Amino acid sequence: MNETIYVNSEEEGEETTFEPESLDEFVALVSRIVGYNIRVIKEDGTKADYIATLDTNYIVSETKPKELSSFDYGDLVYLTVDIGKIEKIVDLTGISAKVNSLDFEHIKVGTEEFKILSETKIFVSQENMLETRSVKDIVDAYKDKKEGVDFEAYVVSGKDFIDKAEPRHDVHANKEDEAYIIVFTNIEINLDLNTRIVRFDGFADMQEKEMRIILDDGTKEIRTVNVATNNIPDLRIGDIIEIKETKDYRQDIEEVKVLITENPSENVFEVMEYDSLGNLTLRDKVGTKAEDDETFYVTPDTVTFGNIPRSGDKISYVLKEDSRYVKAILVRSRTAKVTGLFSGPTNPPDTKIRIVRFDGFIDSQEKKMIIILEDGTIEIRAVNVIGNDMPDLRIGDIIEIKETKDDRKDIEEVKVLITEDPSENVFEVRNYDRYGNLTLRDKVGTKAEDDRTFYVTADTVIFGSTLKISYVLEEDSKYVRAILIRRNDDEITGLFNSLTDPSEFDTRIVRFDGFVDPHEREMAIILEGGRIEIRIVNIATNDMPDLRIGDIIEIKETKDYRKDIKEVKVLITEDSSDNVFEVRNYDRYGNLTLRDKVGTKAEDDEIFYITSDTVILGGTLDNAGKVSYILEEGSRYVKAILVRRDIDEVTGLFSR
Repeated sequence: MNETIYVNSEEEGEETTFEPESLDEFVALVSRIVGYNIRVIKEDGTKADYIATLDTNYIVSETKPKELSSFDYGDLVYLTVDIGKIEKIVDLTGISAKVNSLDFEHIKVGTEEFKILSETKIFVSQENMLETRSVKDIVDAYKDKKEGVDFEAYVVSGKDFIDKAEPRHDVHANKEDEAYIIVFTNIEINLDLNTRIVRFDGFADMQEKEMRIILDDGTKEIRTVNVATNNIPDLRIGDIIEIKETKDYRQDIEEVKVLITENPSENVFEVMEYDSLGNLTLRDKVGTKAEDDETFYVTPDTVTFGNIPRSGDKISYVLKEDSRYVKAILVRSRTAKVTGLFSGPTNPPDTKIRIVRFDGFIDSQEKKMIIILEDGTIEIRAVNVIGNDMPDLRIGDIIEIKETKDDRKDIEEVKVLITEDPSENVFEVRNYDRYGNLTLRDKVGTKAEDDRTFYVTADTVIFGSTLKISYVLEEDSKYVRAILIRRNDDEITGLFNSLTDPSEFDTRIVRFDGFVDPHEREMAIILEGGRIEIRIVNIATNDMPDLRIGDIIEIKETKDYRKDIKEVKVLITEDSSDNVFEVRNYDRYGNLTLRDKVGTKAEDDEIFYITSDTVILGGTLDNAGKVSYILEEGSRYVKAILVRRDIDEVTGLFSR
């Protein structure tokens, strides 16, 4: 039966969890030591906590005591653990030297040069950073380093590791010139940062390096601040701040910006109305009400500190840049004094914007326009627009007009938002809920899911009432500005353009395992380790290659939490008729030699190279095993391998 042990740490209210990992062994960096408890960053990048016992075996230098206090932050250790308890801990920390050269295959530290293999483990151990990194991360950082900047590191060779640690597992990088572990102790490498909006709750130390923060759900956290003192704004307990923090386990704060100050002297407003669609109307200190052109919009992304605002509540707020969408809200006491003052309407004082439906002209000079309002009211307006500034109009077009605010309401400017022509802009409504979330389907059947959900607000102008529509969005957003309801028998002609930046994709190599729905919109894929995932496919039918279960494919997927598949390319087909080779030799350096169907052996000039980036699917590589493969373009580096467990016949043929 598995056992979980809980030990109180030095941080108030925190519990450290020890997960059972019977007879586990690994190398790691020391993150924290409290009494008999040690926290480490393991070679896979995860954080874990363990406890020393009276039976723990310490392998340290003769000058150090055999206890946890011998180890410091950032030290490199080898651990064997049994159900959360340390069986053996070995100090592997070395002496750093200048990195004189570095590429994907070699590193020279001081005067010693080592080979970098697929088994090589890489750590960064600096005052503000404990983490694992890939060879590519480190090589890229070395290439980009500034002139005069030196990187420093120490290397534990495979032979030294075996001699000191006496590991249970086999170590393939076992020679003096083969790097088993590289630890960079001085390196300039970009941090990966998250942005969060939180409430400042003071500092936990006199040096103002440990910041207390409160999340919008009330959770309290303490974060280390890695910001120069002169770059920290003046803070007051209760301020709403935006922080940028590292994505590693430490989540250190690297940047702080005040969004809403706790000081209520000039930024408190009264809530006049807040409806279920997220429309927020406020009143300032002189009684001005934020009417049509000053309604604000609360979305699921809005961070609210306090209860949901109600009529009569006092709040402070901050908007997203150049918009009326609310970024954060601080709910004040209902008895707070209203101190805020609106700066005035956003539109020029002499004109007003309206969205209407064009219904023709009543005169041959086209100076008297007929317009239909959202509620069906018909009006006639004089047009003061020079001829070449008037767009081509068709009866039924949805237009935006600027009209004078006087009694005449003359039209000064016209812009077409939705054309009556249904040839390319008609979509079908899949779902429209009471919160204003609108989901559509285009002509190829693509459904507008999370990343294409549109938002209907109180400002959205809607003409008609059926299930086929055309629409226009607010600039650079998914908020609907106007909707034209089409006839139910209109053909769906619209086609979604990706709302995701084409560069914002991750590329992965996986094994196709079929579709789980009859519309072939949900694909089952198998990852390199055998894990199965289901992904939404947002690809037009004619852009999808013919797939066969078992094919090795390269997919491009969005970087958001959904990871929708946007592109598919077949790398290795499951069809074994002409692409199966026999493994003649595969060594620990990643050198791969194959034999084709006529017995030709891939000799020196046809040895292929397996790297840490090679994706191996279908099992492990064995000598005499059967495989199919694909190379990186213009090289002999293997991009992907499919291990053929159920095939004996060799069908591949080398081109020479």
